[in-house]
Amino acid sequence: MRTWMGVLTLAAVITMTSGAHAAGDAANGAKLFKTKLCASCHTLKPEKNMTGPSLAGVFGRQVGTAAKFKFSPDYAKSKAKWDEKTLDAYLTDPKKMFASSRMTVKVPNAKDRADLIAYLKTNPTQ
Repeated sequence: MRTWMGVLTLAAVITMTSGAHAAGDAANGAKLFKTKLCASCHTLKPEKNMTGPSLAGVFGRQVGTAAKFKFSPDYAKSKAKWDEKTLDAYLTDPKKMFASSRMTVKVPNAKDRADLIAYLKTNPTQ
């Protein structure tokens, strides 16, 4: 009986931990945005583009539609929207998703990606 209780407790902890991990930490995502090379190419000011497009309000926006930014052909053809799944795949390997992508930064750590996505979901603008 004791062994089963231990197994059930461990399963509950793993489930809670994985759920929290999937949700992401927006506060940590804000720090990562500033320190993981995001802010060197992107801004959160609406319609202000840098090397990359403004990411203000990116969550839920159709891919390749940031105002006043010239996207490479793959983005312009896409009918996808930036959501958790799309952003996670993109941040894992931008060139795998869009061969013509000029973005060279990959975010290999799943927790970092979840945190960045949680931050972008808050629709930050500066």
